[in-house]
Amino acid sequence: MKTINTDLVVVGGGIAGFAAAIGASETGCEVVMIEKNNQLGGNATLANVGTVCGAFYRKLDEQLNPAGYHFTVSTLSQLCDLSKTSPIVQADGLIMVPYEWSMLHKIIHQKLERRAVKLLTSAALAGAEKQDKNIQHLTVLQEGKPIQITPMAVIDCSGNGIVSQLLGLQMLQEETYQAASQIFRVQNLESPGEYQLTMAIKRAITRLSHENRWGKNQQSLSVVPGSLREDHVDLKLTLPDLITDDTASNDAIRSRARKRINELFPTLKRTVGYLSASSIHSIYPQLGVRVMRRSRGKYVLTEKDVLTGKKFDDAIAVGTWPIEEWGYDGKVTLRFSHTPDGYDIPASCLNSSALENLYFAGKNISASTAAIGSARVMGTCLQTGYAAGRIASGRTSVQRQAIIQELNRELSENRI
Repeated sequence: MKTINTDLVVVGGGIAGFAAAIGASETGCEVVMIEKNNQLGGNATLANVGTVCGAFYRKLDEQLNPAGYHFTVSTLSQLCDLSKTSPIVQADGLIMVPYEWSMLHKIIHQKLERRAVKLLTSAALAGAEKQDKNIQHLTVLQEGKPIQITPMAVIDCSGNGIVSQLLGLQMLQEETYQAASQIFRVQNLESPGEYQLTMAIKRAITRLSHENRWGKNQQSLSVVPGSLREDHVDLKLTLPDLITDDTASNDAIRSRARKRINELFPTLKRTVGYLSASSIHSIYPQLGVRVMRRSRGKYVLTEKDVLTGKKFDDAIAVGTWPIEEWGYDGKVTLRFSHTPDGYDIPASCLNSSALENLYFAGKNISASTAAIGSARVMGTCLQTGYAAGRIASGRTSVQRQAIIQELNRELSENRI
């Protein structure tokens, strides 16, 4: 069996995993990244989320104030430049940043290569061993061949707590989660603008729903904000199917979503004039699954923490997005923090309650189901990923505490 010894293993090559690998490598750590797919970026590229949310404080004046670290702000600026986009301010003051998935994919690869991060793609995490309060080994299957990795620390950015699952650790989970979405790209359309296209699609879906007696959970089709570029646009279908921790069930939902899109689109073309000459360019390979089970950390971020804008002495990320909950009827509910400067995420949400060298980031941080409805967005995932990478690089508790204080100071300097 092939063996690898390394300082740090990052499980999951999504946006949080990318940030974690950069954060750790900046300290001189040797980093190995494990990604089950053959492409990096997670939902941000494979599902083409299309907008970065939570990267700015809510706009209450003339200023656009970015949240987070220099790394997160500079990465977002580069993404806007390459995607030729700029922030969009919504009516409620929320700010979204549209992006082109291929440009994000390019940035991730360039930065990881520059930092000499070792990538194991198409690699499934198959086993984990612990001794006392530390992970000893991870076993990975790549092309059917086992690889044993011995790390100093592990950061689980998998989105479903796969490391905690394999080790039988306590999880935070529900029977069902928020509705998922399937995004697809349409090409060769003619539209005077995004607003006009959005309204035309909305009217068409309302009419078709009435004519075909569709239920309310069959009516949610929308334009991804900022995705109309030249002659193509991305459309998001919110799905009525129950999302659970059963990955096989979720794969079946993805298959049904593709079938529904292929059935719906010809009718939509006949109804919306802007789409009459258009065709489906691509249906993205992953479902946009928003929330799944998560690992339990030393602290569990709560709904009350988010809504009251709670501050922590060991804050390592600032959450600026409301609690966003998508129902199976395609409708979204937003619940805002009571303070303009958001809420803090403490370092104790990023460290396992059971193991000293297991950390979390992204959608896998220790948070209640309601709280993760805010903290799961990409702008916040960049922050928690970067912070987890930096903290996990510390060899002693004294070093880790010093790193947390340094991260906290950088956040404080950028806070509105």
